[in-house]
Amino acid sequence: MAKQGSVNDIIKICVGGQDFKTTRGTLMSDQNSMLAKMFESDLLGRVAAARDPDTGAYFIDRSPKYFESILNFLRTGEIECPCCLDKKFLLQEAEYYGIEGMADKIRKEIESKEALDAHMQKHCEEQNCIQQCCQNYLSQIADFSKRQVESASQPFILNSNLPNHPGEHFHHYQPQQQHGHFHGHLCHGNHHHHHHGN
Repeated sequence: MAKQGSVNDIIKICVGGQDFKTTRGTLMSDQNSMLAKMFESDLLGRVAAARDPDTGAYFIDRSPKYFESILNFLRTGEIECPCCLDKKFLLQEAEYYGIEGMADKIRKEIESKEALDAHMQKHCEEQNCIQQCCQNYLSQIADFSKRQVESASQPFILNSNLPNHPGEHFHHYQPQQQHGHFHGHLCHGNHHHHHHGN
């Protein structure tokens, strides 16, 4: 039988109604933690943790959801946090149990993730701005091209209304309107031979 206070003692802990088993050595691995202080044995083998008289398990009134991650850190020194768990809540548990090494690592991971999220958000905003600017620019080009096409086709589209058109393309034809040669010369598109009309 192991002596009282041995690191190899198997400790049964009930956390918020769920049972966990570990060794005294695991619970004592962080000497400054609350867990270590809970399971320190005095000279008479007594511990500070409350014990359930019905099951003999030591009882901790906390959520069991994150306790496995707490134990795994004490065993390995690494943070194991499934994606279904919130690291901010895990940080609260690490702080409650007084495991400062774990709490410090989680804080750094949270800060790193928040910095990355902020960087990605800024990047997306910049990309959206660039995309919007490009769309506006392309829209302006398309609008300008449309106006150029319409302008280029005006002499043909507006052929019958040209006497009333104030455009600069046609002002030098005005003297010919009196002689009825305007439309014929314009349809031929020849600006230099209007004096050879009918």
